[in-house]
Amino acid sequence: MRRWPVGVVLLAAGAAACASLTEFSPGIAFLEIRGPSPAVVAVGSTVILTARALDARADSVAAEFSWFTPDTLAVFVNVATGAVTGRRANSTARIQARTGNAASPFFSISVVAPPAP
Repeated sequence: MRRWPVGVVLLAAGAAACASLTEFSPGIAFLEIRGPSPAVVAVGSTVILTARALDARADSVAAEFSWFTPDTLAVFVNVATGAVTGRRANSTARIQARTGNAASPFFSISVVAPPAP
């Protein structure tokens, strides 16, 4: 089986960056992950991350995503929807999109205290 380079485009805080995916998935050259700008969520609030798979020509490729975080004390991530809920103020969480056997690099989001009432 031939392996093609795979990358990711992260769009957050108005910046774009490219990096290698940790795995390979046929037909997918890039994962585009979008989140809030700035990448912040308050405790008790929820933001939605979205992902899109792109081929080598930057055309969309059909893909279903699951979401993962190793930082479960900082945030709760809905595995199916990419909804991220802040759990612990003054922390940072890493979130990853996965499709097939491809996994994106981690997207970082800061968790802040909820606004005063």
